[in-house]
Amino acid sequence: MISLPLTQDIEHLIEKLPESEKKSLSLLIRTFVLAPQRNIGQVMDDMAAYARSKGLTQDELDDLLKHDE
Repeated sequence: MISLPLTQDIEHLIEKLPESEKKSLSLLIRTFVLAPQRNIGQVMDDMAAYARSKGLTQDELDDLLKHDE
């Protein structure tokens, strides 16, 4: 298993997801990562487009992508 650094807020939200949604999230990430000949920028663009299609605004996406230094 690979661990990804997440904010505590995101960790808490993921922990609250039903198992079926956790599996869907895992499948979504795997699909983006395994797509042939794609760089991380393309993967991130596709994930952002998917998030927008589900109703997240650009400001919300930007907030999610910020990290504490």
